[in-house]
Amino acid sequence: MLEVNHLHFSYGTNVVFDNFSFSINKGEILCIVGKNGSGKTTLLKVLCGLNYCPTLECKIDDTPISQNDLKKYVTYIPASPNFYESLTSEEYILWLKSLWKKDEKYKEKVYDYMRLLQLEVNKNSEISTFSLGMKYKLYFCSFLALDNPILLLDEPLNSLDIASRELAISLLKQYIQEHNGYCLFSSHVKDTISNLATKTISI
Repeated sequence: MLEVNHLHFSYGTNVVFDNFSFSINKGEILCIVGKNGSGKTTLLKVLCGLNYCPTLECKIDDTPISQNDLKKYVTYIPASPNFYESLTSEEYILWLKSLWKKDEKYKEKVYDYMRLLQLEVNKNSEISTFSLGMKYKLYFCSFLALDNPILLLDEPLNSLDIASRELAISLLKQYIQEHNGYCLFSSHVKDTISNLATKTISI
């Protein structure tokens, strides 16, 4: 079980969370719902370490874990991924492989995921020439291949067509099952929520 207890977080004097707690069991896919500005993205960024929160009280299987250690188990996929768009897809994957000090298996997994999502690209074409959906698929596959047990997704799959979204949802479910992991995502798209989430929380 992944637990967050008594979360307090603010931007200056703007309090976003005050004594907020939740838990998620292994194998669950939790959707965070709420109005714009309610703190959905903020919560995901706290959990992945992008928003510094030294008072974060978190446990994995009843073992306390600091924010700094928690982020080692986390993969965060934002709503609008950023790229060095002058790179080709091959250069981008190799750059990430080097950045994260991964072996050749990482590259193989990225391409396996790309095949599952039916992403076909010319390895010599710059990412700048890709459609929005193709860019998202590349980013999605590259980060999923990190093999971390905790997935955090902000407004996922919005740039994908219906068929690709169905493939991605199936892939995410399979990933969580195989890794005995956790998935938290924010969304306002009813179709994504109903087909992906196993439970929801409102903030």
